[in-house]
Amino acid sequence: MIKRLSAFALALAGIGLSAQAATVVQPSFSRCEKPVWPAEALRNEYQGMVGLALMIDVDGDVQETRVEQSSGYPVLDQAAAQAIGSCKFNPRKVNGRPAPSVLKMQYQWTLPDWTPADAAKAAAAARVSAERGEAAGQYRLAQMYLRGDGVTRDRAEAEKWLRLAAAQGHAGAQDQLGVLLVPDDDYAGNAEEAVAWFRKAAEQGRARSQYYLGVVLLKQGQTDVALDWLKKSAAQNYPAAQHKLAALDK
Repeated sequence: MIKRLSAFALALAGIGLSAQAATVVQPSFSRCEKPVWPAEALRNEYQGMVGLALMIDVDGDVQETRVEQSSGYPVLDQAAAQAIGSCKFNPRKVNGRPAPSVLKMQYQWTLPDWTPADAAKAAAAARVSAERGEAAGQYRLAQMYLRGDGVTRDRAEAEKWLRLAAAQGHAGAQDQLGVLLVPDDDYAGNAEEAVAWFRKAAEQGRARSQYYLGVVLLKQGQTDVALDWLKKSAAQNYPAAQHKLAALDK
């Protein structure tokens, strides 16, 4: 941790110096999803501004995220830091060459017109559709369980509804189920089943699944097939696939 913080401080100090002596292009967003409102924040009507500092490496990946100014609500600070910290950037360039950088930014949480009551109504409507056996409704309800929108966040319930929708051939559900089943530190998952769902969604043209399938096949040594899937994903302008192909060409 000390080394990482030291690197962070050095990067902060170095930006001004290098900018004076070289032609510098500052980092910019390449791919980013908007932070999702935490259910707790919506219920309690929290809002405020979060000040962030992001340490970005030469590949445009965020290596460290720091909250420099709190919104006053840790749940909002954490949600903003996690979402923005997962973004992909075009790296800073010094004389045309990628370089590490620190980007400071602010994220404003302003309560939308969408209220907890609206979310609850939407969840109820999705449940009616889901219980009728409609794949689109099952998928919507699963997403709500994943985010905690209008319902209590529940991974098991989300998986149940995703499986029902995926079994009906819903590409979005197949893709999301694959993501949900990928093993991580807190969840054993099922890597083989995840790949199977990615393949089904990829065959329906889902760009994210094409990317994940390509990455898995690449690790398995199936290079030609992997590249085909990565190229299909990149052709749909999926940034991660484009970045992966560019890295492989180096």
